[in-house]
Amino acid sequence: MSTQPLDFIVDERRVPKHVFLIVVDAMKYDYLRRHQLPNIQALVANGVSFENAIASNVKAETAPGFATISTGAYVKDHGISGSSDWYDRESKDLKYIFDETTGKLFMERPGIAEFIKSIEPSSKVAAISSKDRHALLLAGDGADVVAYSYREHTDREGHFSGSGMSSDNYVWVERVGHELPAYLKDMKMPRRVDWKGTGFNHSDVDTAMTPYIDEFIMDGALNILEQEQPKLLLIGLVGPNIVAHKLSTTAPEMDHSMDVIDQQIGRLVDQVKAMGWMDDSLFIVTADHGMAEKPNSIDLVAELNSRGHEDFVDNIAHMYKGAAGGLYLHDNKQEVIDETVAALRKIEHVSGAWHKFDSEAPWFIRRGAHKRSPDIIILPEFRYQILPLGAKDVVHETTHGAPYFDDLSIALIFSGCGVNRLGTVGDNDIAPDALITDEQADALPEQTQIRSTLQRILQV
Repeated sequence: MSTQPLDFIVDERRVPKHVFLIVVDAMKYDYLRRHQLPNIQALVANGVSFENAIASNVKAETAPGFATISTGAYVKDHGISGSSDWYDRESKDLKYIFDETTGKLFMERPGIAEFIKSIEPSSKVAAISSKDRHALLLAGDGADVVAYSYREHTDREGHFSGSGMSSDNYVWVERVGHELPAYLKDMKMPRRVDWKGTGFNHSDVDTAMTPYIDEFIMDGALNILEQEQPKLLLIGLVGPNIVAHKLSTTAPEMDHSMDVIDQQIGRLVDQVKAMGWMDDSLFIVTADHGMAEKPNSIDLVAELNSRGHEDFVDNIAHMYKGAAGGLYLHDNKQEVIDETVAALRKIEHVSGAWHKFDSEAPWFIRRGAHKRSPDIIILPEFRYQILPLGAKDVVHETTHGAPYFDDLSIALIFSGCGVNRLGTVGDNDIAPDALITDEQADALPEQTQIRSTLQRILQV
């Protein structure tokens, strides 16, 4: 089973005293081959890197990925079903990953911070990222310090709603009901910067759209490390996802983004060394999802209307866009779902459609079978995506979320104390457009195994 620990990498002679988990948004494994990353490669040389690791869920997106890394569970168990929100049938509105008034996180399994606290109650746990989803889902309900610099919640029309930022700067904020530590309060990052590199020059752009935001994240992380001396430090870095979506995975800007990522990991390692912790520290570097290039588009609404299925369109309460689309229906009786699924399967470039509770469906449907998930999950062909309601063209230069290897491929590195020095392992001979089979999903190393392997390394 894919939730079982990766026992063969564990060195039982050493138990780490400190753990650093770094999740880089959208860092595919092949980035480790395509870019010069000396600090990351040094971690590989002192541990193990998997060539064929995959994300565990569809949708293979940010929030489900971070929740799975934190809990070691699938969507069907932890309940974080979408990239940021889900349709609530009672209120007929979208719900975010946490309650904006109370701060209650809607993750239904304990996170990795709660696990650390359960084995060592006096230990410190901290989480930081510019994105709220990163920090909050990694932290769960057990972290002592959580810091993020902007909210990502959007309403149904796509309007951005952000907190933690002024007109001039990004600043750190804490969870509802928690006080931000004084050493983070004075940290600021300008909202607008010039982003220049070899072959590109972007003037006066939002810092959150550049790798400089990763420098800001690591500045905060190093302050936390020095002040809190945590047992577990959780860090979410963001640059590669932003660059890929806006430009592509092969743009010159990606070279700069990955270079900055590597530099920040190097800064973390250097400080751990300076503190005299290196021999007792475990580093885990991974990602929430992969990325596929240049998606084509499918306008589901137009396609259904053209086939005389206006009644099906009228029955859509909310639609998830992307490489794995989904429909919430007003009337979700089984017969209505079956009729809608049959119609969807006839649309060109739709590879499949399933009711979320179809027990005969493939692994990627069964793992996402939660009450919050869309009633129907739709799988486009490789490098196709479902357009958002009302859109007429591709939204991003890249996409992710489908059970193709390109979408699912993630970096996965364990390094340092408690890990055997195995270098790079696994076979990276899976084609980018390969649809991951049930057998592969159960055999390939994946996100659900990060937490179980950490537990094994800590010998608990």
